[in-house]
Amino acid sequence: MAKKENLPSLAIYVVSGQASTRLNIKRFLQKKNHEVFSAASGKELINLDKDFLGNLIIADSFLPDMPIVELLTHIRENRRLMKDIADIDFIPSIVVAGNNEKLDEATLKKLGMLARINKPINFNELGEVLNQIIRGELYLEQDDRVSIGILDPEKRAVQYLAKLLESDDVRIHSMYDVFDLRGLLNDGQKLDLLLVETLALTEEPESLFPLIKQANPKADIVVLTAFADEEETATLKKLGVREIMTKPIKPMQIRQLVRKIVAEKLG
Repeated sequence: MAKKENLPSLAIYVVSGQASTRLNIKRFLQKKNHEVFSAASGKELINLDKDFLGNLIIADSFLPDMPIVELLTHIRENRRLMKDIADIDFIPSIVVAGNNEKLDEATLKKLGMLARINKPINFNELGEVLNQIIRGELYLEQDDRVSIGILDPEKRAVQYLAKLLESDDVRIHSMYDVFDLRGLLNDGQKLDLLLVETLALTEEPESLFPLIKQANPKADIVVLTAFADEEETATLKKLGVREIMTKPIKPMQIRQLVRKIVAEKLG
């Protein structure tokens, strides 16, 4: 007899305008020991997600108050606005749709859709999809946005830069010390551009910057500093620093530089 696979549980949002659909999915998930948060509309789910309760969405494609694309876009924007708390732009989703229903699957996949389940729901199929997600066999498509890290010990400075540089073609990682940066590198996350305030560097650039280049060979580093003499400038340039910007830095100056680098990365 095959040994039963012991898989971890998830916290799952279930959203549908049909009470019977919500109830049937909820009962199935609870039997699998998953935690379930139910919503009868897109607006209700958006309010739930303000507390970051779920790490997977099972959504009916037909909601009473908004299209499914609009819902998943709202969820993504909510996560982006609160990225200091939850550094993820969207959460994976399973979309339940009619057998002949046409969906904009390309857009939905960009918003986190991992699978489509047709109605009437085959719960064996749903269970297998969940198992594949938990085992890491189904995952989000690679993010093709330019990944920008902002490293500054001043939280308000990080928040200001993040807002200034915000764009649909970039993903911003907010970091406040070298430990945050090392955590990002250790997680294997892509880093295309690092904006670093020298006050955040508790390690010498000679030891830290090569690690960044080793993990992300094509990464650009821009140093923000109150002062850099000729010797320091020469050292930083030898370490592969692209630009050294001396404070006070005009907002449009740094935005123009970043947009130039983003265009190169996407080009």
